[in-house]
Amino acid sequence: MEGKRIEVINPYNDEQVERINDFCLHHDLENVAKDLLSKKKFKETGFSFLNPIFEGYLALFGRDNKVKDFCKFHAERDIKQCFLSFPNIKQKHRELVDLALLYTFNELGMETTIISLDKEDHSLRTSLEHHGFSLVSDDEDGTAFVVSKEDEIEFDKKGVRTL
Repeated sequence: MEGKRIEVINPYNDEQVERINDFCLHHDLENVAKDLLSKKKFKETGFSFLNPIFEGYLALFGRDNKVKDFCKFHAERDIKQCFLSFPNIKQKHRELVDLALLYTFNELGMETTIISLDKEDHSLRTSLEHHGFSLVSDDEDGTAFVVSKEDEIEFDKKGVRTL
């Protein structure tokens, strides 16, 4: 894990936006940089304790400072629930899953997190099932699992369990 970090992508940080743009192009994904730049137009300045909704993108940066994975999050403070959405990038090990859960539970103070993934993301689905996450939805639109802060999720000593 040394040299790797997660960050909330700041739409005002052109370098971060460019790096997530490169990642999307490399993996043939819908470009989220457009969504980030639209937030910039509306002058959204991040988390506010007055705003009950916090949303954005979490990215895992590697040692080379390139985006290795990302997810979209939508957190609702009043119900203490967060929604994480992961793109299908065909990776066997998704370190960001655990890091995003740690972020939602420890940094945002959420009690429950719902993880949604592409119907075709079989490796992430298998890993989530194997680690005991509860399946809540499985239809033609996608798959969703729920994790509660009270669930006994085991993380390794570095705070990462590779899935």
